[in-house]
Amino acid sequence: MTTTSLGRKAIRTAALAAGLAIAPLLALAQDFPQRPLTLVVPYPAGGATDTLARILSKSMAAKLGQPVIVENKAGAGTTIGAAAVANAAPDGYTMLISSNTTFTINPALKSQLPYDPLKSFESIGILGTSPLVLLAHPSVKTNTVQELVALAKGQPGKLSFGSFGAGTTAHFAGEMFKAMASVDILHVPYKGSAPAMQDLIGGQIPLSFDTNVAAMPQIKAGKVKAIGLTSAKPTSLMPGVPTIA
Repeated sequence: MTTTSLGRKAIRTAALAAGLAIAPLLALAQDFPQRPLTLVVPYPAGGATDTLARILSKSMAAKLGQPVIVENKAGAGTTIGAAAVANAAPDGYTMLISSNTTFTINPALKSQLPYDPLKSFESIGILGTSPLVLLAHPSVKTNTVQELVALAKGQPGKLSFGSFGAGTTAHFAGEMFKAMASVDILHVPYKGSAPAMQDLIGGQIPLSFDTNVAAMPQIKAGKVKAIGLTSAKPTSLMPGVPTIA
């Protein structure tokens, strides 16, 4: 599952879902905000988190009466964007919208981070969760998980899967799939969902794990096909797509 969460230090991350958390501050400072706010996305433009941020920024701007500017600061497994927010002035004007990669996976994998996941941000809440989808280029001669496993076992080391970054949930989903199926598939990390999806559509990679938000438009357009979901149960958002387990 991919969890999109908001964190802040003195409200250093946000969302309209953060309205209840912001309210006490507004009661103390009724003139907040007095200038535009910045919502940092630690991924490139075009991915699921970026899309959510842009929808959110419009609602926030309408409610707060000030522009909310979305800034993409991608790279290093979300640490570049997270560090930018952690080092910003704790005045409520710089916010972060990110995934559990920033707050749970990075601390588990990296001994040194340019931010403290517990102290650099104050969590506001979870915006939503999304299962990941195992996707394939239409040229891949498989439509089910079982067929894909058979194909991979017949071509060990020749297939590859993309993810939106090393150490991300998509990367871990791919590694778990490899372990469960006992197959050898090469991991190709990207700096976000959008470039990974672009290469999948273009046939540069045959497989990819991504969110259903990013995948649905491409599936409907016939540019990629869904093989399976990482969730425990099928979802009505993607009818007919089975779970991988």
